[in-house]
Amino acid sequence: MSEQRSVSPAAPSIGFGPDPLPGRQLEIAREIGAALRGGTHLLEVCRLALARLTPLVRARFSSVFLRDPEEPQLLRLTCAHRWPQSSARHLARVRVRVGRGPTGRAAAERAVVEVEDVFSVKQAEWHGPARELGFASMIAVPLMTGGTRVEGTLSFYFREPHRMAAAERALLVLVARAIAEAAAKNGA
Repeated sequence: MSEQRSVSPAAPSIGFGPDPLPGRQLEIAREIGAALRGGTHLLEVCRLALARLTPLVRARFSSVFLRDPEEPQLLRLTCAHRWPQSSARHLARVRVRVGRGPTGRAAAERAVVEVEDVFSVKQAEWHGPARELGFASMIAVPLMTGGTRVEGTLSFYFREPHRMAAAERALLVLVARAIAEAAAKNGA
């Protein structure tokens, strides 16, 4: 049985050890970093990150959730990439409660939450949305600044059960940290 796993977002060892990031992943990380340093608007940085990372990790769709300034216990969908068309008109209203589901847990626990097979986990409260949106696996990475404040999450959804490679996870953590710093600077 597949279970939800929380993984500490410790500093990724990029380019060292037995599982270095391939050149293409480093190129994407540099491109996103350059956009952040160049003062690009937060939403554009999120769009760039999702557009480049989603196909690289073979996700069906992806999203960035940020804390709702009016209700800090909620995460609001800020940026979505390739979400199913059937949900497009509802995206502006999507909210996740901190602590609920993998996305909310990542924010609450300040840890990467991976669910290799959504339907093997006994928490049925989000089986319905998974069926409706067409995903069977997901990963949620907290957007943290200074290791303490959580600005939101970076989430990727996969059509089939999926296990992230260490290099993919490291890249997502790196990009999540960059997005979190940009969000903190922009007062998001």
